[in-house]
Amino acid sequence: MSHYFINDDSLKSEKRIIKYTINSHYFELTSDIGVFSKNELDPGSELLIKTAIKEGINGDLLDVGCGYGPIGITLSKICDLNKVDFIDVNLRALNLTKENAAKYQIKNFNVFESNGFENVKDSYDYILINPPIRAGKEVIFKMFEDSIKYLKKDGILMIVIRKDQGAPSAKKKLSELYGNCETLDREKGYHILVSKKI
Repeated sequence: MSHYFINDDSLKSEKRIIKYTINSHYFELTSDIGVFSKNELDPGSELLIKTAIKEGINGDLLDVGCGYGPIGITLSKICDLNKVDFIDVNLRALNLTKENAAKYQIKNFNVFESNGFENVKDSYDYILINPPIRAGKEVIFKMFEDSIKYLKKDGILMIVIRKDQGAPSAKKKLSELYGNCETLDREKGYHILVSKKI
């Protein structure tokens, strides 16, 4: 069985356009078979985007597991960001992100393959993750553990996770790693968890 968090060269391509509006900004991004939430903007990602906008994120952003790019692209058009780096393990997703970022003339961005943080070199003001739940808790917790190394001082990790898919255990883990974690928002079972590097 194919998953969006692996590379599967055997998948045929059937591109489609994902349309959505956030804060009066209208977007049309190209998606395809074999990427996360291929037919619509994932409601967890949407809540993560809206919460990040409300928080007024700025500076340098890392979009982990970017898929076809909706989180980083949307925020780059609405928020005051210096740079956005997009990473994913899925090459098809990365190619779509490049296509979508070019379409929206994102000024300062990098798109590169990385399994978790293995190819990340820089540090960021914000790291945003909609974690690949199906990859399992061990993979997700490793992301949490690694994230702290790539945040600047006072940098923020912001994740979205459903309550029934492990939000309580994720909050506990982040509290252990960062010494803090708060639930910033919740909607339709999705929780936005935030930890600060202090």
